[in-house]
Amino acid sequence: YLSEEVGISVGARQKIRARCPQLLGSDVGKTVRPAAEYIAGVLGEGSGSGRSARMSRLVGKNPMLLLLTVDHLEETVEFLRGIGLDSAALRTLLQACPAILGLSPDRNLTPTVAFLTE
Repeated sequence: YLSEEVGISVGARQKIRARCPQLLGSDVGKTVRPAAEYIAGVLGEGSGSGRSARMSRLVGKNPMLLLLTVDHLEETVEFLRGIGLDSAALRTLLQACPAILGLSPDRNLTPTVAFLTE
């Protein structure tokens, strides 16, 4: 799945396995594919094979993203859009810091934004 639909190279797959062995036991249909499809949509990527290197790099940097629920991803993306990020800014942020998708809007992002805007 990682090679064919996400566009991960053989070398990158080995790194991902070392960084996130939980992916090996994950259900592709219930967990990995829905997360990958949602993230690809946020990045403005197409579905299935032919995704750009942008998606591959993002997953390579933080493979744990593929274990997040779509509900969590949606909540985080909606928070980021709610503070004024448009689609282009959101893509730029995710390329620079993909781990932000794993943060909780309530526990992590809201207090950080409040602190930074005071």
